[in-house]
Amino acid sequence: MIDILNILLTDSFWAASLRIATPLIFGVLGALICERSGTLNLGIEGIFVVGAMCGWMATWLGAGLWGGIIVAFICGAFFGLIHAVLTVPLGLSQHVSGLGITLFATSVSYFTYRTALPDVSSPPRIEPFQPLDIPVLSDLPFVGLVLFQQTALTWLALLMVVLVWYVLNRTNLGLAIKAVGDNPNSVDAQGLSVYAIRMWAIVIVLPDIQKEFNFNRGEVSVLFSFTMVGFALGNFILGKLVDKFGIVFTLLFSALTVVFGFFVSAISHSFLLLSFCHIMIGFGTAAGFGPLMSDVSFWFSKRRGIAVAVAASGNYFSGIIWPTLISSVFVNSFDWRFLYILFGLIAVMLTIPLAFLLRKKIDNSYLDKETREANQKLSDKFISPRLLLSILVLASISCCVAMSMPQIHIVALCVDLGFSPIVGTNMLSLMLAGGVVSRIISGVAVDYFGGFKVLLVGSSLQCLALFLYLPFDALTSLYIVSLIFGLAQGGIVPSYAVILREFLPTKNIASKIGLVLMATIFGMAFGGWISGYIFDLTGSYDLAFFNGIIWNICNILLIVYLMFKGSNRKNNIVIQS
Repeated sequence: MIDILNILLTDSFWAASLRIATPLIFGVLGALICERSGTLNLGIEGIFVVGAMCGWMATWLGAGLWGGIIVAFICGAFFGLIHAVLTVPLGLSQHVSGLGITLFATSVSYFTYRTALPDVSSPPRIEPFQPLDIPVLSDLPFVGLVLFQQTALTWLALLMVVLVWYVLNRTNLGLAIKAVGDNPNSVDAQGLSVYAIRMWAIVIVLPDIQKEFNFNRGEVSVLFSFTMVGFALGNFILGKLVDKFGIVFTLLFSALTVVFGFFVSAISHSFLLLSFCHIMIGFGTAAGFGPLMSDVSFWFSKRRGIAVAVAASGNYFSGIIWPTLISSVFVNSFDWRFLYILFGLIAVMLTIPLAFLLRKKIDNSYLDKETREANQKLSDKFISPRLLLSILVLASISCCVAMSMPQIHIVALCVDLGFSPIVGTNMLSLMLAGGVVSRIISGVAVDYFGGFKVLLVGSSLQCLALFLYLPFDALTSLYIVSLIFGLAQGGIVPSYAVILREFLPTKNIASKIGLVLMATIFGMAFGGWISGYIFDLTGSYDLAFFNGIIWNICNILLIVYLMFKGSNRKNNIVIQS
C-alpha cells in the first residue's frame, strides 16, 4: 500500500498520466460538443482507432509527425461526418449509428494494417514527439516535470480545453450549439436550421454586398459566376505557368492575385470593379486545383491516384473548414470589407510558406522515363495526343453537364416537391460528403485499375443515379439517391488528370490538365443553365434529368471508345505474328 502511494505521489507518474491522457482530451472535447448539440456519439472509440491508424500510416509513409496528425484529423472528421449524416438529416438511431461506426472503423483499421504490413508481427517504430523543455519553469519541483516538460500535443490539448470552454460559453456559436441540444424546437422557431448548426454553418458575404449595393439576389449572385469564370480560365492559364516556371512561382503569383482581388474589392464602391476583382479571385484560387493536381502527380508513381484525389478534395474541405471558422469568430462583429481583407491575408500568409515546400525539382531521368512510358501507352492506342486531348475535353464537358443537374437544382427540386429549402440543402451536403468519400476511394482504385476503368465505372454509376431521380420523390428515397449520386460522381474529375498523366508526355502536361478541368467547369455552368431553361419550358425537371442522362451516355461512349481504341489492331497483330 505504501509503495502504491509512493508511486502516486511522484512527479513522473503525473507527467506520464497527463501525456497518456492527451489523445483522450481531444476525444472528450469532441464528444462534449456533440452532447451539447444533442447528438450522442457512441462511435468515438472507432474514430479514435481509425484516426490513430491513418495518422501512424501517414507518418510511416513519410508525411512527418504533424502530417500524420493532420491525416488523423481528416480521417476522424470524415467518420464523424458519417455519423452526423446518418443521425441528423436521415434521422437514424444515434445508438445504432455510433456502435456501427465503432465496429466498422475498428475492422477497417485492422484490415488496412494487415493489408499494408502482412508479414510484420509488430508495427515499425516511428520517432515520437519530443517534450518541450521550457527554461526555468521546467526546473521547478514537481510541476516542472508534470506541466513544463510535455510535448506540443499536450499543450495543444490544454489550449483546446480553454478554447472550447470559451466558444461554448462566450460566443454566439456556442449559444446556438447549446440551444440546439437543450431545445431544438425553439431554435427552429427562431428561423435557424438545427440540421445546419449540428453539422456546419456556412455564412457568406453576398447578402451584405447585396444590401450595400441595393441589388437583388440574382444580380449580386453574378459575382459568383464571375468567380467561376476566373476559376475556369485560371486552371488553363496557370497550368501554362506551371509548365514554364514551376508550381512554386505559380502559387506565389496566384497568392498575390488573390490578395489583389480581395483587397481591391474591400475598397471598391463600383459593382463593375467588384466583378473584375472576383474574376481575379477565381483566377488565383484555380492554382490549388488543376495546377496543383498536375504537380502532385509528379511526386508519386505507385500512389499517384490517391495523391491526385487528395489534392482535388482540398476545395471540399476548405468549403467546410474556413467559412465555419471565420463565421464563428468574425462574421457578427465585422462587415464584408474587413472579411475580404482577412481572406486576402489568410491566402497570402498560408500559400507562400506552403508553396516553398514544393520547391524540390523533379529529376530529369524520372521525367524521361515517364515520357517513354506514356508514349508507349499512347502508341498502343493508335491515336494522336491531340485527338486524345480533344476527346477528353468533350467527355469532360458531357459528364459535367449531367453532373450539374442534381448539384445545382436539388434545392429547387425539393421545393417543387413540397419540401423546405433546408431539406434540399441537407441533400446537397450529403451529396458533397459522398463526393469526398468517392474521390478518395476512386483515387485508391485508380492506382490498381487505371484511370479509364475508374472513370467508366464512375460515369456509369452517375448515369444510373440520374435515372433513380425519375421514379423516386419521397423524402427518404431522395436522400438515398443523393448519397448514391455523390458516391458515384466524386472520382470522375480527378480520373481525367490521371489519364492525361498516363498517356501524354510530361512536357506541358499541366496546361493540358488545366484545359480539361476548365472544360469540366464550363460543362457545369452550361448544364446548370440548360436544366433551368428546360424546366422553364416544361414546368418539370423530368426532361432536364433525361437531358443529363443523354449527355452522360455520350460521355460513356467516348470513354469506351478510348478504352478499346487499338485493342482490335493489337489482337490482329498478335494473330498474324
